[in-house]
Amino acid sequence: MLRFLLYRLRDIILVLILVTFFTTSLVSLIPGNPAYAIYGSKLSPQFLKSFNREFDLDQPLLVRYWHWVWNALHGNLGVSYITHYTITSQLAQALPVTAEIAVLALLIALLIAIPVALISGLRQGRAIDRAASGIAALAQATPPFVSAVILVFLLAVKARWLPTQGWVPLTENVGENLLHAIMPVMILVLVVVPTLIRVLRGDVVAILSENFVAVARSRGLPEWYVLLRHVLRPASASLVTVAGISFGVLIGGSIIVETFFGLPGIGLMASQAVEMKDLPIVQGTVVVVAVAFVIINSLVDVSYGLLDPRVRSAR
Repeated sequence: MLRFLLYRLRDIILVLILVTFFTTSLVSLIPGNPAYAIYGSKLSPQFLKSFNREFDLDQPLLVRYWHWVWNALHGNLGVSYITHYTITSQLAQALPVTAEIAVLALLIALLIAIPVALISGLRQGRAIDRAASGIAALAQATPPFVSAVILVFLLAVKARWLPTQGWVPLTENVGENLLHAIMPVMILVLVVVPTLIRVLRGDVVAILSENFVAVARSRGLPEWYVLLRHVLRPASASLVTVAGISFGVLIGGSIIVETFFGLPGIGLMASQAVEMKDLPIVQGTVVVVAVAFVIINSLVDVSYGLLDPRVRSAR
């Protein structure tokens, strides 16, 4: 297990080096100086020189990258080109919003996907299985922005049950926070739950044909007990993988939902930074998403040993 963790740590470091280097090189890939893109072409030579010196743009790429890594190791991800606020402080405000939406969406998606997949796998080919598969396919085929428009029209415009824009922090008002989170969470649930259902259902169908399940049934055990005790655990390996990837996708793919509903998360912050050419913010959000992906994938790999003892013995 120790060797496995060391290998994972090596992979994490390599991924972060590649991601941070290529995001640092974004400045070099953009034609011209970022100051022109932000402030226009009529800049004094003095201002341009001061801008380049402040943000290390007068340094070669490798030197600029080394300065960024050194500062990042000390908790400094840079300063915004426009606001001159630190990226760390802006991420500290935006990340809790994105994390809350992603966690709620994944938990609700699992609460829906697990029972639906178990019942569909148990009733393979029957009406309930076909209905569940059809609804999941329809949800997966619907783009998130289309689902967002439909939900806003039904729940906000017609029924007037939910707000359409804005955000209330959880620490200020729990009820208002949940009201503003319902529709964004529903959109993200519709994005990930079809995949979770399809993956878990396929594994359930395969495991139900195994000999140990037949032995458990021959002992007169209730069907629900067989499903939960003998089928769900071995079928959860693929589900854990997909759930881990989905959580990373929810964090990294929150731009559409946060922009549509005006949520002050990292997705909205990144989209505004791209529009304003504020590359330090783009770099900071990319690094946060990359770190989230590699940590989640590492936790998923470790969880395999808890779900299947054969994985521990192989390591």
